[in-house]
Amino acid sequence: MEDELRCPVCKQLYANPVLLPCYHALCLACALDIQTTSTATGAAASSAGALPQLPPHHHPSHHHSSSSAASSASSTASATESVSSDQDQADKVSILSEADSGVVCYTSRPASYAGTPNLQALLFPPSNGAAAYSLACPVCRKLIFFDEGGARNLPPYRAMESIVDRFCEREALRCQMCETEPRVASLVCEQCDIRYCDGCRELCHPARGPLAKHNLVKPRGASQVRESVCSDHSEPLTVYCLGCKVPACPQCMSDNRHNSHDVQPITSMCKAQKATFIEEIGKRQENDIISIKEGTNHHLEEFKSSLEVTEERKESILKVATNIKYKACGTMA
Repeated sequence: MEDELRCPVCKQLYANPVLLPCYHALCLACALDIQTTSTATGAAASSAGALPQLPPHHHPSHHHSSSSAASSASSTASATESVSSDQDQADKVSILSEADSGVVCYTSRPASYAGTPNLQALLFPPSNGAAAYSLACPVCRKLIFFDEGGARNLPPYRAMESIVDRFCEREALRCQMCETEPRVASLVCEQCDIRYCDGCRELCHPARGPLAKHNLVKPRGASQVRESVCSDHSEPLTVYCLGCKVPACPQCMSDNRHNSHDVQPITSMCKAQKATFIEEIGKRQENDIISIKEGTNHHLEEFKSSLEVTEERKESILKVATNIKYKACGTMA
């Protein structure tokens, strides 16, 4: 079931899902990312071409005979019936209403359209040449056109959002760093891909040093392994260049960018880097323990010194009290 609750673009559980006219869903952020700009005039022209055209009406001549008039009327009625049939068929796949959202959905057939298009935007595009937006559904590849509002015109998918929320409540994600019984995770690090409870986050992922730049977010669904891809070639990163200190894909290697450089498999480098991080964290924890221990010893020495001073003052006060007592007894005798 979890696969059906994931966005086809980001592969994560839906966040602020919106419903497309083809009845597929996307995260709102993903819809905004994959939409492209297209001129409103071009969209209107192509849309206008898809609308059925009425043939010119021919009036029968007054000089024709009654039989010619009947024949002409019959042919005109037939043509009108054909056009009406075409319009009825078009109405079955297109609903034009005044309360429109500004979204137009096109299938792969150029002469058909579906959804709830904005008739005003289709027939009368803005005179200032304002840009419109289009989006291809990543599931069925249907092309959807928007007005200047873009994908924000899409209606929110409340049912899907409610299902995802219930799924997350049922599948309570647990902390991956608890040594005893794992507690419910409150945050997940997007860079480390590790879930933490509040206590383990403070201990294992402090917000200082290089970890201060990591992004901690609320966990949503079971984490998936995300494959890193090259920003230049969109291919998986497979090696790490020690000279440039950057990961590279096979296409980068074929472009002779790292010919004379020492490269290592990225999996080996990740393991080595992980071992380095663990060692560094261990050293920092040892330093913290030593610092805490030294601080505790310092406070203990101060307490001992204060205790000795207190004992000395006690002895002094007792001596004075004893002398006063003896003097008082001698005076009375």
